[in-house]
Amino acid sequence: MFVGRLSRLEELDLTVNQLSGEIPTSLGRLSSPRVLHLGQNQLEGPIPIFLGRLSNLKSLYLNSNKFSGQIPMSIGRLPNLTELWISDNQLSGQIPRSNLKLLHLSSNQLNGTVPESLGQLSKLRALSLSSNSFSGIVSELHFAKLSELEGLDLSSASLSMKIRSDWVPPFQLKTIDLRSCDVGPQFPAWLRTQAGFFYFDMSNASISDSIPYWFANLTSNSYLLDISGNRIYGKVPRFVKFRGVGVDLDLSSNKFEGLLPHFPFDGNIMHLDLSKNNISGPIPEDLGTLSGLDSLSLSNNHINGTIPSSLCKLLDLQFLDLSKNHLSGDLPQCLSELQNVYVIDLSSNNLSGTIPNSFPQLSSLISLHLSKNNFHGELPSSLQNCRSLSLLDLGENTLSGEVPTWVGKNLSFLGILNLRSNKFNGSVSQKLCYMNKLRILDVGSNNLSGTIHRCFGNFSSMVFNRTDSFMPTPFYIDRLSQIIKGRELEYIEDQVQLVINWDISNNNLVGRIPEELTNLFGLIGLNLSRNNLIGSIPKKIGEMKSLQSLDLSINHLSGMIPQSISSLSSLTHLNLSYNNFSGSIPSGNQLQTLNDPSIYNGNSELCGYPLQKNCTGDKAAQIPASVD
Repeated sequence: MFVGRLSRLEELDLTVNQLSGEIPTSLGRLSSPRVLHLGQNQLEGPIPIFLGRLSNLKSLYLNSNKFSGQIPMSIGRLPNLTELWISDNQLSGQIPRSNLKLLHLSSNQLNGTVPESLGQLSKLRALSLSSNSFSGIVSELHFAKLSELEGLDLSSASLSMKIRSDWVPPFQLKTIDLRSCDVGPQFPAWLRTQAGFFYFDMSNASISDSIPYWFANLTSNSYLLDISGNRIYGKVPRFVKFRGVGVDLDLSSNKFEGLLPHFPFDGNIMHLDLSKNNISGPIPEDLGTLSGLDSLSLSNNHINGTIPSSLCKLLDLQFLDLSKNHLSGDLPQCLSELQNVYVIDLSSNNLSGTIPNSFPQLSSLISLHLSKNNFHGELPSSLQNCRSLSLLDLGENTLSGEVPTWVGKNLSFLGILNLRSNKFNGSVSQKLCYMNKLRILDVGSNNLSGTIHRCFGNFSSMVFNRTDSFMPTPFYIDRLSQIIKGRELEYIEDQVQLVINWDISNNNLVGRIPEELTNLFGLIGLNLSRNNLIGSIPKKIGEMKSLQSLDLSINHLSGMIPQSISSLSSLTHLNLSYNNFSGSIPSGNQLQTLNDPSIYNGNSELCGYPLQKNCTGDKAAQIPASVD
């Protein structure tokens, strides 16, 4: 490496240069480098011992590479080193100690206890030990002389922080990250002395306590305040007005109770999450004064009353989640004014009335959940203007009328369509065949009639197991309930995009199962049960290799069960009961594990294992000796 010839070089910064391989030994010939920054490359191997001989070195950045092995002890003996950033590698060994001002060791493989001598680094301003595999306790001794410390990150480091309640720290922190660190059960009393922090994350910190009265008065400078995932109880604190812009306030997954506090006019809160608590009472009208809000989640509480029209004033809102509460009344027509919204989730409430034709006319809307309410009437034609929709979940209401043809014609980005358990009638439009991104089609438990169109075998995302219709959304966890394998399952976040399911059960469909359906190689669930289908099971059913659940029960299907069904190697749920099948039940492969006789109930002409009825020529129903 040519830089090794530059003996008087003082600063070398090769950050983000796609460098690979090991650090060349020629760097050891540099006589007086003060700055060596090689971060965010693809460098690998051990950290060379010769770096510990660069006595003039003040700043060493090796972060975000692929270094492995032990951290050389000689690094900690460099007399002038003040900045050491070696996070995001696979390093192990001991924590280096010298006259450091900045020490970043996060995301490595460090283990053991954190030495108390760390508390003697009197010049240290930033300390990050996060995402390692430490053990043991961090106490006051670890901070004894850290009077200049401003940034502390012990998150996800498997540490337990046990501090005396009367301890007064020598520092004033600006950033505090203790997420997934065992801080509880009491709320840390030493925080009372920290008046200037702007980043505070104490989520999943094993706290079972109420928030002290003094804490809310310390948060005015914060742009992130996260205490989610604890067992904090009592009322939601009344925070003072935030001075910063774009504040993220997350109090979710606790045990807060009582009414929502009245929020003073504050345009600085951007993300507000109070989901998964025990909050009750109505949504306060003045919530609409949080003019800077772009995500609001109050889901999984006991909130009642109507949706206040003041929420329509939140013109920057992108994510609105009020699901799993006790909200009632009609939808505010003014919700159509939320022109920047991506996600609206009002599912699992007691909302009623019709879906207003003015709601929503939102070109930006990606995900709309109105399931498990009491909506009635027909689908409003305005929904066809939501051309970015990827998920439309209207299941378990009392919606009626025909499934509009514009669903298939205009909602071309739709990947998930759930109309389950409503009162839709008429035939399923062939226009749905144009929906090449559709991977979940659930229209079960309606009053649909007609036949299954052959073109339904053309759903390309069900053929090729594509998930490109899913658009991940920050500040919101997408979820969807589906009946697969005979029971209702809720799929959350990344799981949703792995589900490829077609359910048209419990309707009034007639005719045969088109052979073209066997082209849907990516399907994991197919439910055609409780209809009036006739004919035989398509012979190529065995080509649907991804099928995990197949339910054709309670129809008028007949003939022999194709031997190819034994080729469904992923199949764990099968129901062919109450049809008119005849002949011998296929054997071999996955069918040997599906040995519940009720799979074939109500088919009097079937014989063979697992039934007790012998087929002609059999001496007895044979139980397979082993499973391949």
